[in-house]
Amino acid sequence: MTHRGMALMAVFTATLCCVTVGPIAGAAASSRSIKVAIVRYGPKIKASEEAVSKAVEEFKTSNDPTGVESAIGNAAAVLSSLRSKVAHQSAATPRVKKAKTKILQGLHALVAGYKVLSKAYAEKATSPAAASADAHSSLVLIAKGKKELDQGASLLP
Repeated sequence: MTHRGMALMAVFTATLCCVTVGPIAGAAASSRSIKVAIVRYGPKIKASEEAVSKAVEEFKTSNDPTGVESAIGNAAAVLSSLRSKVAHQSAATPRVKKAKTKILQGLHALVAGYKVLSKAYAEKATSPAAASADAHSSLVLIAKGKKELDQGASLLP
C-alpha cells in the first residue's frame, strides 16, 4: 500500500468512529455524554482529515513532507483533545466503563499511528526502507485503533 493510501486510511478511520457512535440512541447519561463528546468533535475531525488529504496531494507534486507532517500533527492533536474529553466523562456502569476504556485505547492507538505515519513521510526521501517500515507500523496501530473504537462503540447502550 502506498503512503497516500495509508494516509487516507488513517484519515477516514476517525470519521468512521463518529458515524458508528453517533446514531446510537436511548443511552444512559454517562454513555450519552461520551457519545456527545465524540459527535461534537466530528466537524473538527473532518476538517483535520481534509487537511491531511490536501497535504498528501501536495506532497505528491512537491515531495516536501512539511505540509503532510503539519497536517498529520494537527489531526493527531484533534484526536488527543477528543481523547481528553472522553477521559473526563463519567462511566457509571461496567459496560460503559469498558466502552470508555476501549474508545480511549482506540484513540491512543490512532494518535500513535498518525505520529508514526508523519515520521514515515519525513523519512521517505532519505531512507525509503525506514519509511516503509514506519508506514507499515502506522497501519498496524491504525487498524488496532479502529478495532478498539468499533468495540467501544458497540458497547455503548
